[in-house]
Amino acid sequence: MLVESLICSPTPSYPYHIAAKRYFVRSHRGAMEQRCDGYDKDLTLIFLHPTSFPKEIWEPTIEALLHEHDLWGARIREAYAIDCPNHGVAAVLNDGLLGDCAAGTKLFAECAMQFLLNGPSLSTPVDFSKRNLVGIGHSIGGVAVILMQAMAIPIKFRSIILVEPMLDANPGDGYEQLRTRLVRSAYKRKDVWNNRGEAAAYFRNTVRWHPRILDIFIKYGIRDHPTHTHEVSPFDGVTLACTRDQEALMYRDKDGATTPIQDLNVICNRIPVHVIFGGNPDYLPQSTQDGLTDPKSGRRFASVTRIPNTGHLVRICLLIPLCDDTEHMLAPPAGPCGVGCRIVSGHSVLC
Repeated sequence: MLVESLICSPTPSYPYHIAAKRYFVRSHRGAMEQRCDGYDKDLTLIFLHPTSFPKEIWEPTIEALLHEHDLWGARIREAYAIDCPNHGVAAVLNDGLLGDCAAGTKLFAECAMQFLLNGPSLSTPVDFSKRNLVGIGHSIGGVAVILMQAMAIPIKFRSIILVEPMLDANPGDGYEQLRTRLVRSAYKRKDVWNNRGEAAAYFRNTVRWHPRILDIFIKYGIRDHPTHTHEVSPFDGVTLACTRDQEALMYRDKDGATTPIQDLNVICNRIPVHVIFGGNPDYLPQSTQDGLTDPKSGRRFASVTRIPNTGHLVRICLLIPLCDDTEHMLAPPAGPCGVGCRIVSGHSVLC
């Protein structure tokens, strides 16, 4: 798998740096087949991460999908992962720009959409409006994917995959209790270490990390402490790329779990939307998840999958099968030409 780092500088119309990565296999970058309506037949995947994790957390998933595409009878052209402005590499670039801005799903969605709009000016120009796009998001990343489709901009996904989306179709105490717990956890978490090795030892004991995922987090979710460049008594330790304050701001997005439901109601009837939950409802309660997928709500999901022995951090804890018999999970709907890519992802991984 080849990787290209992409940085978009602030513009008069968008105030933050955007950090993204392009992932591809060399054999995929040749001539790509187009449908008769001018759109690519091959898929371009757009990945959005969960709160407090960097975009690179998706890399094992992307690598597996790119290398296993031949098993499905369809091709993935390339994939992109995008940092929220206050996460990962983007957080470092945006030092001093974010302040106490109203962080949340809207911040992430606007950033991701701006990146797609910047496609023609990338080092390898891309017209994303002509790409066969699949949006894939975990937690708040999934909510941002939904918000992107509600924007009045002509770049749309052909299908969507939501992993443990932070959505509440029937607002109640369940989500508010979770919000309070997450905000408190953000402020109480340790955020300074002498070096990355010390940070890795600390996080190894916090959740059931898969070693590869932990390595990625330590490399991209941890940064040099901002004071390491101070002229007097610099501190050469490390800290979280997404600060405790910024993480808490993400959770405090007042309507972030409820307002997008109206957009989802529309999207579900327009394109295939797949939902994946961990089998253990350790974040949003089971009743909230059931309320989201309730057929009586009018929301029509292409598939609802539960992966046993995992919870909300399903991609972080284990390298596990996505779903043994899932079909069409990444396939866009048939277009005007009657062309629809059929992808069987029984051998892919979710982490």
